Amino acid sequence: MDLFRGDCFICNFTHRLNRNFQDPSDPSNDTIVDKTTWEMYYVYPEIDYSKHANINLGDINAVKMGSWLTVKVKANRNLSIRSLDESYTEEMATMGRARGFYPLQQASADGGYKIANSYVFNDGFNSTLGWKYYTTLPDASYVKDEFNNRIMYSDINVTDAQKNGYRVFRATHYRDYTKQYGEIVKLIELQGDLIAVCEHGVLFITINERAMASEAQAGEIFINSFRVLPEKPKVLSDMYGSQWADSVFKTPYWIYGVDTVAKKIWATNGSQFKIISDFKVERFLLDNIDVEENDCEPFIGIRNVVTHYNEGKTEVMFTFYNKSYDRKPKTDKCGNITGYDYINFNPDENAWNLGYSPLIGQDGAFTTFFSWIPLASENIDNVYYSFDREYARDTVLKL
Repeated sequence: MDLFRGDCFICNFTHRLNRNFQDPSDPSNDTIVDKTTWEMYYVYPEIDYSKHANINLGDINAVKMGSWLTVKVKANRNLSIRSLDESYTEEMATMGRARGFYPLQQASADGGYKIANSYVFNDGFNSTLGWKYYTTLPDASYVKDEFNNRIMYSDINVTDAQKNGYRVFRATHYRDYTKQYGEIVKLIELQGDLIAVCEHGVLFITINERAMASEAQAGEIFINSFRVLPEKPKVLSDMYGSQWADSVFKTPYWIYGVDTVAKKIWATNGSQFKIISDFKVERFLLDNIDVEENDCEPFIGIRNVVTHYNEGKTEVMFTFYNKSYDRKPKTDKCGNITGYDYINFNPDENAWNLGYSPLIGQDGAFTTFFSWIPLASENIDNVYYSFDREYARDTVLKL
């Protein structure tokens, strides 16, 4: 016999030929109480049907029956590799075991083994390929596969529950918002609601929005909405936003951001939106923000727009650094762009750190220029810590 690898499997397959019935009153019973019940009431060869009702079916179903046959077969599937069949949950609870096979389970005719064999096979051990399904694309101008303006929300977390509700995201728990103001760059929580900073706009999104039904002597009466996120958000600004997520920062007073397209610095508290750079540093921003609208990819230590906050001094710092370079695209064998090599770094760079104090005057004031530019910062116990941007820049250039 000529055999070729991959044509088939040679298996020792053991099949159970017969088994006794499982009595509804006691499916796993194999103890016979009355051994003469069949001979007494069946009365063969002269069968008396009137006495059949007296036969104890529990004793008949308790008779141990079972025979097994082992054969050697050739098959596309490896029949020697089977698995327990746990799909019959009620049967498992009654018999105390799942459906199995020999030799994983013994060839026994006892009451606990009066169940069928398992025929669950691993399709991974198959010499033939599975079916291929071809799905026809719809006759449409495009297929939506970008969800940059989708906000998803989780279940409500219950204290002391065994399941963390914050980790459960259901398929229908989301809301898609318009791309009229560009993509959502950053989401910030503000007093139980959300501030969505888009590329060219700022949105205020209420959570579990309530509608006022009427006013009574005891106070205003509200109706709770069943929607977690509203369909239409409140637009705080339809002209200014930010393309740089690191430039948007929340302080105890306001939320600040830098719009590198309009070259403005703005602030909002959820109800008001104002431009704090006009008539103060407007000319400086026009001359010193030198990034293009499509050139919004941050590069650590080389190019980024970051807003920092010094809690000890109650001071906001707007930092900008951009060291020009050339990009050489990386391509795979098919010509698809997989990344970029950054080459030809110019020796000069445009970098500055502008300090702003929100407590001076009614709208705050820009106080000074700092000679150092932090890469990242954090306030720990009211002490301001920062990372050195120049060290990170020099490290990237060496790499």
